[in-house]
Amino acid sequence: YMQHQCYSCHGTEGQGGERSAGPAIAPSVTPLPAFELQLRQPRASMPRYNAQAIDADRVRDLYAYVAAIPASPGVAAIALLREAMRTP
Repeated sequence: YMQHQCYSCHGTEGQGGERSAGPAIAPSVTPLPAFELQLRQPRASMPRYNAQAIDADRVRDLYAYVAAIPASPGVAAIALLREAMRTP
């Protein structure tokens, strides 16, 4: 993920967002075949990664990495934010 600079568009945790050019790809990643198709034949301005750039084993590794990124905790799970929400 870092080596192929995926983070530069999708964020360090796959979150995408305002300052990132790419969409969020975590925590809910697409199925592996769709993930690989997007790498090989991207729909938008994403760079194309052929099999010489990222072989099938590395695609599976990237997929496993992105799929393992946990969802961010909700506001209620973070005490400081929970308190801030209660304070008028």
